[in-house]
Amino acid sequence: MDPSRLSVSHITTVNWDLPTAVERYKSHGIGAFGPWRDKVEAFGFEAGKDLLHKSGLHVSNYCAAGFFTMGEGACQETVDAAVESTVAAIGETAELGADCLVVVSGPVNCFGVDGAMELIMPSLHKVALAADERGVDLGLEALHPMDITTWSMVRTINQALDIIDEINVPHFGLMLDLYNTWWDPQIVAGIRRAGAGGRIKGVHMADWRNPTRSFTDRTLPGRGIIPLERLIAEVEETGWTGPYDVEIFSDELWQSDYDLLLDETVAWFRRL
Repeated sequence: MDPSRLSVSHITTVNWDLPTAVERYKSHGIGAFGPWRDKVEAFGFEAGKDLLHKSGLHVSNYCAAGFFTMGEGACQETVDAAVESTVAAIGETAELGADCLVVVSGPVNCFGVDGAMELIMPSLHKVALAADERGVDLGLEALHPMDITTWSMVRTINQALDIIDEINVPHFGLMLDLYNTWWDPQIVAGIRRAGAGGRIKGVHMADWRNPTRSFTDRTLPGRGIIPLERLIAEVEETGWTGPYDVEIFSDELWQSDYDLLLDETVAWFRRL
C-alpha cells in the first residue's frame, strides 16, 4: 500500500515535539499525521496550525476530546466542562483541517453503568450538533472492555454504531480502532455495517503483543497477533480510501529509536 495513506499518531513518538515529529515523518515518506491536542497546545495552537498547513502532511485526525464522565468527584459540572472543551476542540479541528476529531465517551466512574450512559448520551448529542454546524466530522472510538473504568463506556464497534444511529447527526461517525476491537467476534460485521453507512471517519491501528503485559504495551503492526491484513482488507472493501493511523502506547517502544520504528512501520505498510 502507498505510504501516502500511512499516518502516525503523535503518541507513537511521544518524546518528539511537534516540529520534530513533522520533520521526521516527512523524511520517512509518511503521508499523514495524527496530532494530539496537548502536543499542539504545548507548541502553541496558532504556530502548530501554521506548521501543519505548511508541512504538506495530511491531518488524519485530531486526538482527543469527550471524556465526559472523567475525573475524581465527577458531577454535572464536570460533564458540562467536558462538553465545552469538546466544542472548543471541534473549532480547532476545523482550523487544522483534520479529517475528524476523535471522541472518547468517558468511563463508568462513580455513576454506575446506566448512570454513566445517561450523562454520556446527551453530551454526545450536544457535541455532534456542534460539529455538524461547523461541518466537522466526529469519530466515536470504542475501546477495549478493560478500559470501562478508566476511559470508555463504549466497548464494541456495534455498540458505537448503535449510539451513532440513535443520535443520527450526519457528521457523527466511527473512529475505527483495530487494536481495541480486534478481539470482538463481531468485528467484521461491525466494519461492514459501518462502511455500508459511510460512517467510518478514521482508522487507528497497532498490534497486540502476546502476552500483553500492561496498558502501555502495544507493538508495531506485524509484530503481534492481530490479523491486521485481513481486517484492513475488510475496511478497504467498504470503500475506505483514507489514511491508517498507527497509534502506539508502549513503555518499551517509547524509549526506542523512533527512526527505526518508523522504518519498520513504513516497510510493513508497503507490503500490504
